[in-house]
Amino acid sequence: TGEMLGTMQLILQWCDAPSWPENAEGTRLIERDSLIWSRRPMSPVLMSYSVGIVRCLLVAFENIVEVLTGNDLKIVMAASKDRCLKDLESSSRREFAFDTRKNPPTKQSRELVEHLGLAADSLNEYDVLDDLKSLLDYLPPEFCEFFNSGQAECEGFTLSRLKDIILDVGTRPRAFFGSQQLAFIHPDPNEVVTKDDIDDVANALHHRFGPDNRAGIDGCLHRISAMRSTSGDIYGLTFRVGRAVLGNANLIQDILGSMSSLLIMGVPGSGKTTLVREVARVLSEQKFSVVVVDTSNEICGDGIVAHRSVGLARRMMVPSLDEQAGVLIEAVQNHTPDVIICDEIGRRAEVAAASTVKDRGVRIIGSAHGDLRGLVRNAMLNGLIGGIESVTMSDKFASKSKDGNLNKLQAQRRGAPVFDVVLELNPANLHEWRVVRNVASAVDSILAGKSFPVELRRRDPNSGHFSLEYVNV
Repeated sequence: TGEMLGTMQLILQWCDAPSWPENAEGTRLIERDSLIWSRRPMSPVLMSYSVGIVRCLLVAFENIVEVLTGNDLKIVMAASKDRCLKDLESSSRREFAFDTRKNPPTKQSRELVEHLGLAADSLNEYDVLDDLKSLLDYLPPEFCEFFNSGQAECEGFTLSRLKDIILDVGTRPRAFFGSQQLAFIHPDPNEVVTKDDIDDVANALHHRFGPDNRAGIDGCLHRISAMRSTSGDIYGLTFRVGRAVLGNANLIQDILGSMSSLLIMGVPGSGKTTLVREVARVLSEQKFSVVVVDTSNEICGDGIVAHRSVGLARRMMVPSLDEQAGVLIEAVQNHTPDVIICDEIGRRAEVAAASTVKDRGVRIIGSAHGDLRGLVRNAMLNGLIGGIESVTMSDKFASKSKDGNLNKLQAQRRGAPVFDVVLELNPANLHEWRVVRNVASAVDSILAGKSFPVELRRRDPNSGHFSLEYVNV
């Protein structure tokens, strides 16, 4: 009913939970500043106070579940869910944060964060493996000087942000350090790439370009991709820097700790493959049998031995893109995995294969281009989120268009999604991710022209500050 039948202290006593924490200083802070809960970083006093409150409520919830039975528990759970949704619809944000540097973690905060599945001490711990030298060794010597002499830093570019090096015959050699972050890598504006430069690189690679025109480097995560003329001659090369970021998956530890299948989405260069690689390592270290279906060897690197960044995950190579769906099924049939990981699902056959994997009880982690709204509109791939079909509605249920006419033909979700959770990466901010917990409900909302709730997760790589914000998008 929403009526308060007693004080919180009485409710906690009834639930046999710890007493409401007494913190006079915290109470004074709240009375003095009504917006204090939204201010970051949170003070140590308020952090300790709020963690104590949540600990009490967590114990109370566990005891309530044991005491209430049958329909009573359903009523309480339904009321709680309705209250949460109303709060979300009526406010722009709800946020919690944990800052490991500005707010030293208290014993209570450690317990709370561990309960939520987040390793507080590791939120800001990263180990970046890029072995950039191995990629630069394939560049013509006159183009390496920009990176090796410190010239890049002098011009305001950071090598840790290097994404691509571009060599096209007849144009100036250049590099991208992010969107619209272009640098010419030779000081002479008249210096252009020659066909000999391209041939030297191809010869050094022993022309190991696969059917997808990609070549890997043994023991590394980098790739070199070729552009060819209609006669097959190579006239352009893209050097893509491959990095392993150990600790990159700490924002989704709770999701990885569940059995949910996860689809990672984002535009090219948003970090999908880097995250997929780290997910493989984390799950393998949790003693799951993990098999990576590795098209172009981009996740596990070139060579027979998989790159150390994927931990104990096993890798199945894919001879060509057309065979990726078949290798997915082969992985399930032959190697009894707990988890299958597949990067860049992009064809109908792979959608069907992913559905088969899920139907056979195997957890699947995948990636795809774009975002959830775009995926709903993508006829080739929307089977990943249940598929879309058009149905004819009766006059009673038909919706009205802006001009007042009845619209009897409406789109609806055809079935259950392959993926339980969708994670959208932000190319403009690699430390801000959107989590869609209930994919089926979100898809239904999109088809109905409505917004849907997401978790906006952020981290500050410098301070270790982690925040979660609930928003409607």
